[in-house]
Amino acid sequence: MAAGYAAIREQFGKAIGSFQGVKHPCADMAVRSAVARSQLYFAACAFDAGAADLAFHVGAAKRLADGAALDNARSNIQVHGGIGMTDAANPHLLLKRAHLLQFVAPIATAVLLETPLASA
Repeated sequence: MAAGYAAIREQFGKAIGSFQGVKHPCADMAVRSAVARSQLYFAACAFDAGAADLAFHVGAAKRLADGAALDNARSNIQVHGGIGMTDAANPHLLLKRAHLLQFVAPIATAVLLETPLASA
């Protein structure tokens, strides 16, 4: 959403996506999403394999996805500027959803610390 908006919104006669101050947050959002997606895929593979440390991988995927969702929603609002927090655009809704999903099924730190590898 942020990259799409940055491509069409113009300032000083240029798309705001051409400015480093906008490019870098958009790139960071893509990296956070890719890392969370990769961990999710690894957790799915661990599930298929019946891995002993499945709970850790699922917990790590949830923790990374929560962090990426919150950080990306905040960055999306920044890229959109003042309109990002108004009813004229949807970025603020994504931030609210990210906060909600973080609290719906929180991952206990113990799940991330008590793995078969850590107790060995």
